[in-house]
Amino acid sequence: MEQFLAFVKSCRVVWDNPFHFTRTDIVEFFNALAGKGITGVTRARKLAAVRSFFTVLKENTILAGNPAETVKRAKKEEKDLVLRKSIECDHCQWERRSGCPLQYLGLDAD
Repeated sequence: MEQFLAFVKSCRVVWDNPFHFTRTDIVEFFNALAGKGITGVTRARKLAAVRSFFTVLKENTILAGNPAETVKRAKKEEKDLVLRKSIECDHCQWERRSGCPLQYLGLDAD
């Protein structure tokens, strides 16, 4: 929530009143996170926190609605390619020590 509030504060003058938060603020925040390379899993976790915050405000009749309700959750990126690349990059170092881990996995690099 601190990151979200800091983002909104950096974008506009009236940031400390929950009546002024819009769905656009939330979407722009998550687009900015995506632009920084934050993973979809992390963005989904942050969205859950933002939704919970606005749900509490709605349940306590501070807000009439939850602007985060209709924001779509980020898709999870696959990390298999990154893991495979890191194993291949370390291939020579592992081979010098005690045998290649790629051979144990049945993924000979040669």
